[in-house]
Amino acid sequence: MVTVSIADKAHPSDKASVEFVLDILVDENKPAPAPEPEPEPEPEVEQPSSGGSLAWMSLFLLACCAIRRKALK
Repeated sequence: MVTVSIADKAHPSDKASVEFVLDILVDENKPAPAPEPEPEPEPEVEQPSSGGSLAWMSLFLLACCAIRRKALK
């Protein structure tokens, strides 16, 4: 048994309801299709940062400091 109720926002007392029996017919020669399960999304794995660009920049600054120190002597 299915019940459908409809009401208006302007006049909520003006409500209508209908009850009916819903029959689902399936062809007897064909089995009813099974619902397909939804695939689970794969969790995103964060790649750890290696800090490679920071290491190269540190070496570059260290070399600049060494050259400046030699130039000041």
